[in-house]
Amino acid sequence: MVRDGPLLSLVIPARNDSYMGDFKWRFATCLNYLARNLDRIGRLGDVEVVVCDWNSDVPLHRELELSPAAAELVRFLVVPPEVARPIQRDSPFPIVLAQNAAIRRSRGTFIGQTDSDVLYTPATLLALLNLLEGRVPGVPIDRAYWAAPRRQLPYRQVQRRPSLRELDAYLLSSGSLLPQDQVGAGYAAPTALVLLHRDIWHACRGYDQRFLYWGWMDIDLALRVTQRYPLLYLSNFGVNLIHLEHYAQRNYQDPEHQPRRANFPDDDPAFEANDADWGLASHQLELARAERVVDVPETPPAAAGGVVEWDLTPWQVQEQLYASTVQGLLQQWRQVCRIDPADGNALTALAWYALTHTPRLYVEAGMIGATAAALVAAASPGVEVIGLVCWHREVRDETSLAYGAHYVLAGLGRHRAATRFLTGDPATAVERLAASHPGPLTVDLALVRVRDAATSAEQARQLGLYLAPGGALVLLASDATSLAPAAEALRQRHPQFTFLPFNDDITMLVLAARLRSG
Repeated sequence: MVRDGPLLSLVIPARNDSYMGDFKWRFATCLNYLARNLDRIGRLGDVEVVVCDWNSDVPLHRELELSPAAAELVRFLVVPPEVARPIQRDSPFPIVLAQNAAIRRSRGTFIGQTDSDVLYTPATLLALLNLLEGRVPGVPIDRAYWAAPRRQLPYRQVQRRPSLRELDAYLLSSGSLLPQDQVGAGYAAPTALVLLHRDIWHACRGYDQRFLYWGWMDIDLALRVTQRYPLLYLSNFGVNLIHLEHYAQRNYQDPEHQPRRANFPDDDPAFEANDADWGLASHQLELARAERVVDVPETPPAAAGGVVEWDLTPWQVQEQLYASTVQGLLQQWRQVCRIDPADGNALTALAWYALTHTPRLYVEAGMIGATAAALVAAASPGVEVIGLVCWHREVRDETSLAYGAHYVLAGLGRHRAATRFLTGDPATAVERLAASHPGPLTVDLALVRVRDAATSAEQARQLGLYLAPGGALVLLASDATSLAPAAEALRQRHPQFTFLPFNDDITMLVLAARLRSG
């Protein structure tokens, strides 16, 4: 079949402001990620993105930095203040007007409304485009209301501002494990994508433009369209959408997060909304392209084993270790888990680093339980965990560890990413981990429980090879005589690191960083 436009149009309402913090970085990252992934699967020409830039004093197309592929993909529909303000009345951002304006000007056979901070992986794009082309038999693709729930990439991991390459690595292992928003039964909300054939959009006349404020407009659309068509979920067909979470603690009832006036629900809507001018059809609006077209380099992470300069003294690090935020988390943790008093300093170091540096990958060598890993996950939701399991089976076997870790990590509602256990010969565990890791192994935070002195020393030396610049490694021994050989072995292999012993003589914090003297 010959099309006179793209297979799919994605419409995104937006405005040049600081919505939920770091908006332009989140938006540009998602557009560049989408375009790069479409290009990689050879489908860039089958999709367009129409951004309705509503009421921006400085239009977004003048400021967003987009890659050449994204600049080819994206058109900006500019609704300037002189047009927007009279018709939005007292609404700060009338999303229905912006969405409809973009829908009316979309050229795709299918049109989907998505958000400015949603990630589309290559696997999701392949699944979605195959579905839209009718490659899945028995599916009424052009006569259904399609919705895609969203998974949340934890706020703390978003704060890291990961590169496109880092997003690839993270979503490869953790994408399908991230928490998915609970969708209201029959209401198909909240979602990251609502998709209809263009004929249905035009027949129902888009979103109901009475709903100028926050909420209900998406539920209203679902209620109207599903009077005539089935409600189907794209996630059933491999479409897995990742939302860049923008709340530290997501509470939609908190007025600090939702200060906007809410729309009044209408539980019995008519299928057809609005008048024939819906979507500002009679307005002549500018369609623009990005002006700041830049190369988005596929920069690899900094080489493991290096160091960074920190504007901190050892004394200031010690002050941070015993700050109220760190000690408060530990106090909460003591009410949740049984903590060995001998582990106190090691857990302090882990909590401090996880709270202040948001590790992406945590490795624990000599793991015999999940208390430390769960603490790191509580401080840095979304952290990936790898356990090199303790080889002393009389302490705890691998099966009980796996079950214990599952309940501690998942049961506390803190863990949001992949967990993996490596058993077998501990002397080769780090080597086997590096050889089997998808892509280069870079460890942000590690704990080495020093048991067998020679083996633990080798594990520490090897983990040092994969420690990210600015990363941290904690040594925890059963006695001072065991700590010294492991610390010295690590120091000889990695003299560039900073070694900070605790006064208990069994714990040491090792930083892939240089501190100021003083």
